[in-house]
Amino acid sequence: MSGPYGQAGPPEGSNDPTQPFGAGQPFYPPQGSGARQPEYPAQQYPYGQTGFPGQPTQGMTAGMPPQFPPTLPSVKARKSRRGLWITLGVVLVVLIALVGGGLFAFAQFIAPATAAGVFCGELKVQNYTAAYNLLDKHVQSQFTREQFSQGSQALDQVEGKVTGCGAASGSNAYSYSLGSSTASARVTIARATAGTLSGAVHLKNENGAWKVDALDTSLLGVNLGALKTAGAFCAALASQDYAGTYALLGAQAQAAVNAANFALAGEAHDAIDGNVSACGLTGLGQGNSDTAASLVVGITRGKLGAKQGSVTLDVENGAWKITAIDAALQGTDIGPVAVSALVCADVIGGNLTDVYQNLASTALKANVAQADINAFFQLNAGQTYTNCAPDYSTYKVSGSQASFDIKFTIQSSSGSVDVPVTMGFVLENGAWKLDSLNVKSA
Repeated sequence: MSGPYGQAGPPEGSNDPTQPFGAGQPFYPPQGSGARQPEYPAQQYPYGQTGFPGQPTQGMTAGMPPQFPPTLPSVKARKSRRGLWITLGVVLVVLIALVGGGLFAFAQFIAPATAAGVFCGELKVQNYTAAYNLLDKHVQSQFTREQFSQGSQALDQVEGKVTGCGAASGSNAYSYSLGSSTASARVTIARATAGTLSGAVHLKNENGAWKVDALDTSLLGVNLGALKTAGAFCAALASQDYAGTYALLGAQAQAAVNAANFALAGEAHDAIDGNVSACGLTGLGQGNSDTAASLVVGITRGKLGAKQGSVTLDVENGAWKITAIDAALQGTDIGPVAVSALVCADVIGGNLTDVYQNLASTALKANVAQADINAFFQLNAGQTYTNCAPDYSTYKVSGSQASFDIKFTIQSSSGSVDVPVTMGFVLENGAWKLDSLNVKSA
């Protein structure tokens, strides 16, 4: 490039006049530095004259050096702004880096809360499959997709659908430190019937994605584990899975009845009251916590119709178990059926003493003796009792009285025969007792 006088100039910061100027800027050495001032060579004009721009030629002799005026107009060096722009550029880059890093850090910081909000949003639109996919592996190992969906639908039914969801207020509403793999966000869920529920959504970073690891009971109104057990209870009743139903009972409930008698009672209920056609959550009790729950369940049977009652649960050895079932849900009182099963076992086993001593009512023992019981069940030589089956179609119960027929199968060399016996029962001091025996006429 050319200097202001049509000359090529030295680069900025150089005293070499043979080098070009840098970035088109003239070079002016600092005053008082001792550096050689630039020479202004004569410019050739026509006709062999010499001169300087803006200077007259009169009085000059060709070939003579020009006479400089006493003073020359001062030429101020134009300050370079390259440094300014470089500085501004560096600052801008730093600011962009800081802002970009800040935005990234902010995004990382709110990532768990964002995941909690997305989960809540899926519940609001009842997209339970998407909500299930937001659960971590630990929670998914406890609930199948179907169980989670059924539990969520049950809550929508008894508490109302989710109408709103938002972050809770307060200093402890959000707990997370950058770099941590766990976090919790307190949220509020508004439901159409239950109103506003609040609690924490606990999250865990799983392979770079934030997932729901647990939900406070207060946020749902009941622990999901209790809902799961209640759902399994209903499913087992509907499928007549008596062993499966019994396995859901707690230790205290199982101590009150053994598995065989429980299955017998289940069969009796299905025969007397009809099979379960519908079963589900209809309400929530009070005082639900992470270790105890009270649920209102509705059961519909083919003959008995719809009944509603409470089911209480607690946590035993890390699993939710049923501790009590309302009598209304159990249907018709079939206590006499269990007693008849004991009588049958004693008759077939030849233990008639137990029948008289432990299973007979006070009134029966007052009217008959042990010998009478022995005589009633005595068989001819070569005959044996091989089976005993209740006829539930004859079952009747009213207050403290009940009766139904039992068919005893007697085997002999000539074949087998069924002998129907009508047994009467009475409720005595809270326990059903055998009160009468009559062979039913053909």
